[in-house]
Amino acid sequence: MPALREELEVPVPEDRGPGRPWQPGPPVEAAPAAATLQPIRIGYARCSTAHQELQSQLDALAPVCKRIFSEKISTRVKTRPELEKALKLAYDIKESAPEQEVILTVLELKRLARCAAELMTLSGQHQTTGVQLELLTGPLSGIYDPNGMGAMFFAVLAAAAQIERNGVGRRAVRGPRARRRVRSGAGSLMCWLTKCQEVPVKGRRPVTIS
Repeated sequence: MPALREELEVPVPEDRGPGRPWQPGPPVEAAPAAATLQPIRIGYARCSTAHQELQSQLDALAPVCKRIFSEKISTRVKTRPELEKALKLAYDIKESAPEQEVILTVLELKRLARCAAELMTLSGQHQTTGVQLELLTGPLSGIYDPNGMGAMFFAVLAAAAQIERNGVGRRAVRGPRARRRVRSGAGSLMCWLTKCQEVPVKGRRPVTIS
């Protein structure tokens, strides 16, 4: 250690030295604040059939998203290539830069998933990677972090999606049955009117309904 004393050089201010009283030095300039990272938004747009339009979703996503993936495919199809690409890009960015805020942005929840099981699976993936979810429209619009309080919102969103999906299914099944009941009722009414025309009234000629 004594050998290091000869080679060790410590810069000493000019106003400091042995036997001099201590006096405060000039204030030290604060280090510049680190630049705040802007969140990276990955957009996803989807419609079920070729007759539906995607442009309104793309117009809403374009001002806020760095990149947008879109496709025309039903949520009943388990594999959606463009959604997989959007998720992979978001997960890769988060993995390479853990401090970077990455958000998967959709116009509304049903564009992402309509099944509670699927949405909860997606929520689990988001919790593992730290990717957030953003809804631009709807009563629950906002940004949801899957960690902490965001997990509760994911559960609420999943329940809402399942309720809406069940309602769509019931309306789809109820529609043909209702139409059949209307047709059946109309047919019975016409049959009853026809029979009334053929039944003679005592003392009178049969009445014809035109």
